[in-house]
Amino acid sequence: MLQSRFSLKLLPYSDTPSNRDQGNWISIAPAFPSDLRVKFEAAGWRKDGWSEVANAILSFVRRCDEHPDQLSKACTEFSASSYSKGFQTGTLTPILNALLPDKFVLINNKSRRVLNYFTDKSYIQSLTEYPKANSTALTLIEDVAEDFQILSKKNLQAVDLFDEFSHWLVAIKHHPLGGTVYWKIAPGENAWNWDACREGGFMAIGWDEIGDVTNLSKSQFNSRRDDLLKEHNDWNKNRSGSKFGNLLISRKETGS
Repeated sequence: MLQSRFSLKLLPYSDTPSNRDQGNWISIAPAFPSDLRVKFEAAGWRKDGWSEVANAILSFVRRCDEHPDQLSKACTEFSASSYSKGFQTGTLTPILNALLPDKFVLINNKSRRVLNYFTDKSYIQSLTEYPKANSTALTLIEDVAEDFQILSKKNLQAVDLFDEFSHWLVAIKHHPLGGTVYWKIAPGENAWNWDACREGGFMAIGWDEIGDVTNLSKSQFNSRRDDLLKEHNDWNKNRSGSKFGNLLISRKETGS
């Protein structure tokens, strides 16, 4: 009974008529199109011992749910188990995120690529890397939560908006994450500053009012920006030039 409940009720499945008829958990981030046992046995990953696998995963999930501060140890110890083969972040983090969305970010291939792109990291799908990836993602999401809420019309938590944004960016927009990106910048009206930029080997943005931002933290920059917004009605807070801001604006303006 535990084996059946574990494989169908706890793990993330695709939204198909068959999965609905079986009462499988239909997840927004599915890892399995059909019964995972068929996939694992066909791949030669496991022929038996499914009850032990169920107990191992259930123990891992309970530990993370009851003691979020033990995430790192839980991931390390579960990954060292002989019953962990085939279960990585894309399989297990949807469960953790569903239980404690303010503690655990859903990290699958799409959100991992987006996270790596915006933070210049190189996390892989291994569960042992999830604690660091989760921490980095929570920090990133906190930084852009305000932008998400402004630009999204959906009443969702920031972690859910990040997952939705990742799906849009990778699966719909097909953004070349990590590829060459070109930015078009005009060096002053009618390119009056082009010669100086070319000869000096630099490019600048004319934000004289905001001053030197070299040593400002993100919160300090935001505070200074918000003060200036009160003085300049034609300024747009969401066009301050970050990777995230530009892509979010692109999404809004294209209606995607």
